[in-house]
Amino acid sequence: MRWMKSGHTPLDGLVEMDSAKWNEIADLLRKHGGKTEEELKE
Repeated sequence: MRWMKSGHTPLDGLVEMDSAKWNEIADLLRKHGGKTEEELKE
């Protein structure tokens, strides 16, 4: 998986896909504390 090698999180990959199915999964990850690479840098 690309995100594992580049420092991106699983949430970054889902955000890039930008479809209703993946957005639902991304929302679930965020609900349970998931963050993107940029959010982790803050």
